[in-house]
Amino acid sequence: MTNKPKKKAKQIGLNDEDKTIINRQMRAGIVVSFLLIIIGFGATLGTFFLDKSDPKIIEPGELWIPLVGVAVLANGIFMLMNRKYLADLKEGSKTIETKKIQRKEIKKSHEAGGGVYSAAKPIDIHYIIVENTRYEVTPEEFEKANEGGEVLFHYALKSNFLIKTEIK
Repeated sequence: MTNKPKKKAKQIGLNDEDKTIINRQMRAGIVVSFLLIIIGFGATLGTFFLDKSDPKIIEPGELWIPLVGVAVLANGIFMLMNRKYLADLKEGSKTIETKKIQRKEIKKSHEAGGGVYSAAKPIDIHYIIVENTRYEVTPEEFEKANEGGEVLFHYALKSNFLIKTEIK
């Protein structure tokens, strides 16, 4: 393993577009915790209102206990799933690293067509290869990029999430 000196990275603040991209990454945590709340509250309230036994499984004075428990559990899951993204938004900074483009390539992809009777239409997918990793780019960025040229990688500070790439 060779120890290459790390290229200098520049830190700047997050703009609104970057914050939106990071917020989108938190969707899974929001959906999971929301589903847990819906299922937990539904089960608790269903048990409370549909229980015909005497004594009831959940008494009226005890109804808050499972509801609060579900809410605390859902909040804990949300925080565990999104803690690094929340730290990125709180920090408000990102790192920009400059890297060299090794090569460019275009691959054909046969995506599904518009219906049952239409054939799969080949489309071109444009890639740049940086440090032996393939990154998909738009056709405009592909034309702008040159082999041996530079590309800027925008990373969130705490989660190291790749926010975007920018051809220099």
